[in-house]
Amino acid sequence: MQDFDTEEFLQCGVYAIENIVTKQCYIGSTTMTFKKRLNHHRSMLRANKHKNNYLQNSYNKHGEDSIAFYILEVTPKNDTLIVEQKYLDIIEPTFNINPLASGTPNMSKETIKKRSKSFTKYIREAIKWYYKVRDGEGTIDNVPKKYKSMVLGRLSNVPWNKGLTKKDVDYSYLCVPKKVTAKSVASRKSISENKRDKAENIFVYDSEFNFLREFRCASDIEEWSVSDDNNFPLRSRFKKERMGTPLKWLSKISVGKSCLTGKDYKGLYFRRTRVH
Repeated sequence: MQDFDTEEFLQCGVYAIENIVTKQCYIGSTTMTFKKRLNHHRSMLRANKHKNNYLQNSYNKHGEDSIAFYILEVTPKNDTLIVEQKYLDIIEPTFNINPLASGTPNMSKETIKKRSKSFTKYIREAIKWYYKVRDGEGTIDNVPKKYKSMVLGRLSNVPWNKGLTKKDVDYSYLCVPKKVTAKSVASRKSISENKRDKAENIFVYDSEFNFLREFRCASDIEEWSVSDDNNFPLRSRFKKERMGTPLKWLSKISVGKSCLTGKDYKGLYFRRTRVH
């Protein structure tokens, strides 16, 4: 079990959650402490209630020991989304459902905050009127027009499975992991290829900054690194494989981090622009 009770996890910024078996990952950011946010992820996964189905299915299939949490970068609270987006663009994580750090496309942070506040206020007022009508303290005619449709919806909403048990209804189709079809696999592969084509190319250099090779994206580097063609002059602090991972393997998470920080990774430097 990974320990979050260290000083670095008491800061905020951008983090990654990786399945060390499949090498798939999720990139996120937090304005609270890493410890609090990652503990929340872990508790949701354990309860089988995580909102990210890709991450939950991976956890269910491979177990908790396959999930590792990494701090990618410590940032000021106001910069978390900006830095997260940079990592999303470079690493292109498999588990992220939305490619945008904000989670809401084409909206500024100010607009998102304003809409959230307004919608929360609307919901609270509508629920107050719903309880008044339900408890006989008023009629539907007394409800203001803008809240009426929601109140009527709540009054008429009867759960389809109310009073039913597993003996009455087959819930097996809700179990995870769901059946994987050839169509769904082809669809995800097509989406992944389109994202890789749109990514900025990454240039690889050795420790002396001699150009070695150009790649389409960090995911391509990770896949190519375990092939027989990988002849890069790598340096590793380990002398043997760890959990079945070859010593020559290059993680797309670490490649993305190297692109943004300028630091070397296994004795190599990675850049998104060609250095002459």
